Amino acid sequence: MRSIIALLLITACATRPASNDAGGVRAGFDTSVRACDDFYQHAVGPWLKQNPIPPAFDSWGRFNVLAEDNRAKLRAILEEAATTSAPRGTRGQRLGDFWRTCIDEAAIERQGAQPLADQLARLRGIRTKDDVIDAAAHLHALGMPSLFGFGADSDLRNPSMNIANAGQGNLGLPEPNYYSDTDDRAKQIREAYYTYVTRLLALTGDDTATAARNAREIVRLETELASAQLTRVQRRDIEAQYNMRSLAELQSATPSFDWTRWLAASGAPRFERLNVVHPKYFEELERQLVKRTPAEWSNYLRFRLADAAAPYLSSAFSDAHFDFRGRMLQGRKEQLRARDVERSGQISSSPTTSARSTPRATSRRRRVRTRWR
Repeated sequence: MRSIIALLLITACATRPASNDAGGVRAGFDTSVRACDDFYQHAVGPWLKQNPIPPAFDSWGRFNVLAEDNRAKLRAILEEAATTSAPRGTRGQRLGDFWRTCIDEAAIERQGAQPLADQLARLRGIRTKDDVIDAAAHLHALGMPSLFGFGADSDLRNPSMNIANAGQGNLGLPEPNYYSDTDDRAKQIREAYYTYVTRLLALTGDDTATAARNAREIVRLETELASAQLTRVQRRDIEAQYNMRSLAELQSATPSFDWTRWLAASGAPRFERLNVVHPKYFEELERQLVKRTPAEWSNYLRFRLADAAAPYLSSAFSDAHFDFRGRMLQGRKEQLRARDVERSGQISSSPTTSARSTPRATSRRRRVRTRWR
């Protein structure tokens, strides 16, 4: 056995070129570096040298190239729709209107926070715990999960079934340890996060002093919620995240949260049992529901809404978002306007012409949609 392994190693480390170089793959190798000395440099060194990370990105690779190429094609579809007079009510007309709205920077700047006016009024109207539940469910239905994560996924012990899962929520910082680490970098991130929260609260109606005070409470709330979350390493233990409960058991564990009300308001289908992925988190959420006033939850949900919408709003919002999430967290040097890139990706599942949407592709989309209903 040892002789076989030794033979394989000798073969792998040989500098002699392979006789079969399908597709010219070896032409991209760094032959000045032996594979056994530094395989990564040997395999991709020339590509890395020829493809530096663009200023608007925090990483770059072959899949980024494919994604950007796809986005360019999607943008071409949008630009064509915007310059074509399509019949009213058709996809072409809707896409054209959509794109013209997205690139009207002057109108976007004039509107400021106005596109959020109805949602902000709803959140500012929170007076009771039931209002908190209704508002959180409403944001979840809009694609902005708050308080906790919830959705359908495969049953870990029966992959042929999809089941409901409830787990720890997405907080404003990437991982729980960001709230508790004591190194200088972590402290800088937390201070920058506090500044970011303050800026968004001010942009959505708070005066300077009120925004600063509410931001402190929001960061404190998230810090306490983060203390009950599993870390990235702990989440590798899949078995520990399989905790089937009945709805009655979940309700008993979180008596301050009306699950029947939330499920109805969020539009979730009926079910009797679910996987409570992170039970400890819901224990902490229950403590916070008892501890925090409806006004505090109103401020928190208002920030969550503004944070999710910021890349698509005026420069005051998008710049604040980039300064923290792009520059501070990701190290990006240049802002990539979301309405020019990310929004164009939203049409990927919306065919515009028969030439771009084959029957096979349409059939595949239908199968995927049916699977996740």
